[in-house]
Amino acid sequence: MVASEFVSLDGVMEDPSWTFQFGSEEQEEFKFDELFAADALLLGRVTYEGFAAAWPNMMEQYEGPRRAALGEFTDRMNNLPKYVVRRRSKIPSSGTTRP
Repeated sequence: MVASEFVSLDGVMEDPSWTFQFGSEEQEEFKFDELFAADALLLGRVTYEGFAAAWPNMMEQYEGPRRAALGEFTDRMNNLPKYVVRRRSKIPSSGTTRP
């Protein structure tokens, strides 16, 4: 199992939107390779809900550079099995999601 986190030096792990300003081609290549090496994703409920809202329609929203690479990443993200860790909330099993 490999854990991949966006975390600040002071330990903040929530809302990774702060990381976007530090993105680079090297970071994109790392995340691409990381995703394609994975057999499944283990996600917390909040992360899963964010992914479920964003990734199915990602290509409809994106008009920027490297669209073909993002398309490959999007297909992989949408088709990998996802295991969701939760406490109380029920997440329906559908497609590639398993609670």
